[in-house]
Amino acid sequence: MKHSNKNSAIDNLLFPGRRLFIHFLVAAAFFLKIISSIIVYSGEQQLQTIGTATLTTYNIYYFEWIQSSGFFIARFVMLLAFLLLFIVNFKVRSKVVMLLLMYLTFVSILARDSYLIFHATLFVILLPLTYYYLKNYLKNRKLSSALVLSSFFLMLISHPVFSFVLLYDKLYIIAEFIQSLAFLILLLTISIPGFRK
Repeated sequence: MKHSNKNSAIDNLLFPGRRLFIHFLVAAAFFLKIISSIIVYSGEQQLQTIGTATLTTYNIYYFEWIQSSGFFIARFVMLLAFLLLFIVNFKVRSKVVMLLLMYLTFVSILARDSYLIFHATLFVILLPLTYYYLKNYLKNRKLSSALVLSSFFLMLISHPVFSFVLLYDKLYIIAEFIQSLAFLILLLTISIPGFRK
């Protein structure tokens, strides 16, 4: 079945290696998030002699703009990756729908309360994706399908947990653990040939 030239731009987006590219985007976003989570410091050591004693001080400077920029880019790349996966899996062909989804992605990043909106948006995108992978698993019952489903289910539940971090900050560790486990399962599924069977 041939598509019209009108859809050729969309078809170019859905190139054959699209899933590998999308998985690369997800990995890049997760890596940026990890790097941004490491507090960036710079310091200088100062020695001061008082009588016979030498006092050593270390001044630490925190670069908040690096961390903020890293989180912003990581959120953008992660939303973009899952949005592209949504478009590919559900075969979205309408340019209007794609533009609307892209707009909602940008709004969720730039909103004043972007932390909650980001996690809510990812939850909304991951919910149908998780259902998609559930149907895929029920259809073929392969180990790789079960692992992908497990990964997406863990990603799905991590975002409500992240949302409650504002009420109870200890949940952050649990949310990060759940999400890290999800990405580890996805990485194993993609990279180790034995898991793809």
